[in-house]
Amino acid sequence: MPGKLIQHSRPTIGATDQAALKRVLRSAHLTPGREAGSFELEMAKCVRAKQAVAVGSGHAALHLALLALDIGPGSEVLVPTYACTALLNAIGYVGAKAVVADVDPETYNMTPETAKKRMTRRTRAVIAVHAFGMPCDIKAIRKLGRPVIEDAAMAVGGPVGTGGELSVFSFFATKMMATGQGGAITTNSGAKAKLIRDLIAHDNRKSYKLRFNYAMSDLAAALGRSQLARLGKFVMRRRAIAGKYMRALKGLPGIIARPGKTQVKAGHVFFRFCVRTKKTVRTLAPKFKRLGIEVKEPVFKPMHRYLNLPRGKYPGCESFTGRVLSLPIYPSLADGEVKRVINACRRILG
Repeated sequence: MPGKLIQHSRPTIGATDQAALKRVLRSAHLTPGREAGSFELEMAKCVRAKQAVAVGSGHAALHLALLALDIGPGSEVLVPTYACTALLNAIGYVGAKAVVADVDPETYNMTPETAKKRMTRRTRAVIAVHAFGMPCDIKAIRKLGRPVIEDAAMAVGGPVGTGGELSVFSFFATKMMATGQGGAITTNSGAKAKLIRDLIAHDNRKSYKLRFNYAMSDLAAALGRSQLARLGKFVMRRRAIAGKYMRALKGLPGIIARPGKTQVKAGHVFFRFCVRTKKTVRTLAPKFKRLGIEVKEPVFKPMHRYLNLPRGKYPGCESFTGRVLSLPIYPSLADGEVKRVINACRRILG
């Protein structure tokens, strides 16, 4: 009989997090204030950026980053196809057009080559995603001559945060660190940070323009500060679990590819541990579920399929879509649970 279900994702919440939340509740100041300001300073220090602005979600961070680059109607924004549709939503918010680029089958990231193929004279920005915690080649993408928004929603704790004109983060409940809902924007531009702060300070203003209720509450910021203080340990635990998976899954006939030394050297933080399988995830997931383990595809559907674009123009993504299996990996995953996942993989993929 399978044991208790091992969830694909879950937050890591401890006593220090609870104490931080109680501190804010006792203060009776829940709206943006001292905690949010302290979180911004600590976040900027963490990623070695000059400025950080805390906001209510990763969606909000993307939207504000586009506004800070003056992206609007008539603009094209380049995005990788194998990513969350939050990118499409944010681009839609500003009235711009998303142009979708293929990705590398080994890293799941957009590359300078796939980006260049989709660029036009109307391309005003590139959103470069560090897929599942694997850093993409931001420096090379910047050499293409367009402003870059670094999407580090899955990669905080790695070598990220200052690669683009702006960098965006998500602190959703099951991300690398959690505030429940929350996000941040980091930049080395004081002018862009000032513009973003103006856009989220929407009340009691002398003059009117369209602004947004996007600020992070002190309650969320207090949890963020507590989580950020332990981020290094979170990353170490994820990498330790990834190392166990890499060693245990080596040579299994049902696996085509898995992360290895190349990803580790590149600074992968393993928000997701993904293996490419011979069989589809739709076929494999019920087998894992019967053994008490929840597995998923890391991306529900590639963007080019949502937009009904020709699949032949996305050979990299099409080579693995439907066959990328994401295994449970998070700091609160116990050693016994890791063993259960490994044993299930050997049984199903061996």
